[in-house]
Amino acid sequence: MPAYVRGGLCSALLLAAFPASVSAADLSFGGPSSVQVGSSISIPVVVSSPSAAINAVSADVGFPADLLTLKSISKGSLINFWTQEPSFAAAGAASFEGVIFNPGWTGARATVVSLVFVPKKPGTATISFSRGSVLANDGSG
Repeated sequence: MPAYVRGGLCSALLLAAFPASVSAADLSFGGPSSVQVGSSISIPVVVSSPSAAINAVSADVGFPADLLTLKSISKGSLINFWTQEPSFAAAGAASFEGVIFNPGWTGARATVVSLVFVPKKPGTATISFSRGSVLANDGSG
């Protein structure tokens, strides 16, 4: 979803940069595409798997640290156990990894984590997955 910068806005261009590991499963970003500099913006990382149960979700997220400050990561209610707690570094990276207990999860949309950013200056920031996977609850992963 392209976004354009006008005045004091910082636009977050949100891209899912990898295919999901489960057929018909999808890991993507939600939320608004632009925000006023200095205001907080919550970008949810959402998973969708309407036709197959999943049991694990993991990702590394990248963002331009010169344009965005990641203030916090809040956990959604989908994950039962975090094998890697959601974490972030000042260098423009965040990561998380968690599992969903048996029988797994099937559904149209669930929030895995929400990333809370504050734009530092006007510009267009791309938030993307540098690595990610959604695993099927089929014994094979």
